[in-house]
Parts: sequence; structure tokens; C-alpha cells
Amino acid sequence: NEVLGLSRFYIAGEEVSDQLDCLFGQHPNMKEKGWNCYCDISQLDNGLHHLEVQRKLYDDNSDSYRYVMLEIPFIVDRKTN
Repeated sequence: NEVLGLSRFYIAGEEVSDQLDCLFGQHPNMKEKGWNCYCDISQLDNGLHHLEVQRKLYDDNSDSYRYVMLEIPFIVDRKTN
């Protein structure tokens, strides 16, 4: 889909772009429109992880593309019985 053509996604340095399921939608609370992407994280250990998003952006000034890296921390905290 369109979001995957402009971005690459990584967890623990491993590209997971081909493992994403992305849908365009609207946030139920604030009604903001955007992409919702889901990735199976069942194989990750408990603890702190980082989702890195490499975003391809067009730069009008140089008439070329540039890449911006965003880092989103998240915690896996599964309770074991």
C-alpha cells in the first residue's frame, strides 16, 4: 500500500516492513485521519523495544527526496501464569 512505498519500518534493527498490515482510517476519539499499521510482536521478549520509521520526504528546496528517521519506544509486558 501507499504508506509502505514512502516508509520503512524496523524493530531491533530488523526490517519488518513486509510484515505490516496497514489500513487508512479515522481515530475514534479525535477523528484524525491517518494510517493504522499492525505488526505481530508475539515473538518479542518482555521489555523496552524501539520501532524505527524511516520516512521518505520530498524536499521542495532541493527538488529531491530525503529520509527522516523517527524512533518510537514501546514496552512489551506480558504476564506469565
